[in-house]
Amino acid sequence: MFCEVSAMYRNINKWQKLNELRKTDPRISGGYYTTEFLKTYRPDFYSEGYGFFPEFVEVAKVNGEIICRLDEPDIPDEDAPFDSDECVFKTSVGNFVSRNHGEFGGALETPGGEIDGNFCDVFELGDRVYAVDSLSHLGLVSTTVYSFDRGCKYHKIFSDENLGFKARYVTDERAYILLSDRVGENPKSVLLEISENGDMLKTEFDCDFQLVFNMLVSDGKMFLGADKAVVVFDLQTKEINAYTPLSVEAEKHIIGISR
Repeated sequence: MFCEVSAMYRNINKWQKLNELRKTDPRISGGYYTTEFLKTYRPDFYSEGYGFFPEFVEVAKVNGEIICRLDEPDIPDEDAPFDSDECVFKTSVGNFVSRNHGEFGGALETPGGEIDGNFCDVFELGDRVYAVDSLSHLGLVSTTVYSFDRGCKYHKIFSDENLGFKARYVTDERAYILLSDRVGENPKSVLLEISENGDMLKTEFDCDFQLVFNMLVSDGKMFLGADKAVVVFDLQTKEINAYTPLSVEAEKHIIGISR
């Protein structure tokens, strides 16, 4: 019954071209469904007492074209072991192992030693390895980005006590790191653009992006695979548009979004 009902409202795991999606309100991301609708739309989540669940849209670029698909969310596993947050990042200079325990601390084990922090991402670009240390807890947010040389000597290249890590995108020539949050009452985002030789450009925006699954940057635009939509941000004009694979009927039942 669930599969038949949900199929009326969305296409799960079906890749679609961005221009095939329906334009929508960017505020759809993070939206809560009405209780009555959730009973039929996601009865498994309803029975567990959840009013909100992420419906992340993955975005990709294939043969020069932007495509996307709606991923299938899982019910949170509250019985998962505490140490299940260990993550191994394999690089050309060796493995980087992150043990991230949130507000209880963490560390990144590198081929050159250990660094304290809540490391959530490690990637390579050019002859360097980069690691992102980021934590968001009870309204406190911070992010630090480290650069490692081939000998695993490192230094901080960026730090902010008000922004959290959202996503990153890496090509052969550049890497992009998106940081975002609300600073007091004001939304703020920063896009870090790192070149192959290690130069970094920082661009700031007066908006925030809270529920981001993945991202890519192409032709002067940032494409964010977000909750319930693809959010497209023009890096020149700062214009924001959103496109969703959800049906009009499903969107009608998101609180605060009128159709």
